[in-house]
Amino acid sequence: MSKSVWTVALVATGLAIAPAHALGLDDLAKVVLKGGSVLKQGETKCGAPAKLSTGDTLKLAFARAAAERAIPVSKFMELDAQSTQEAATEAQASTFCTEAPKKKKSLIKKIGDAGKLLAKAKGLGGL
Repeated sequence: MSKSVWTVALVATGLAIAPAHALGLDDLAKVVLKGGSVLKQGETKCGAPAKLSTGDTLKLAFARAAAERAIPVSKFMELDAQSTQEAATEAQASTFCTEAPKKKKSLIKKIGDAGKLLAKAKGLGGL
């Protein structure tokens, strides 16, 4: 995938070893929002191979709700708009539909992990 998706993946890789405050709530929210936008672009542009299951959609919704509650509304809206735009740009790459289905599972896990950390950081438990 493109460099920015790898950046999301690299930030998310630290989720298992760093507490939420070490990465920062904004960084965790970026993982959730950018990753979710990339996955939605994959569904839209690539069709069946990148289709999200009902369980995946629920994980994304949980993580997005946790991000929305964990950071100020203005920051959430800013990051959401930025993530949507970056994902749309990535989806224009000629290799996007080849790579998106391959990275889907690990990206969903990283988004879920970030969502859990956001929820714990704000005392939201399981939402």
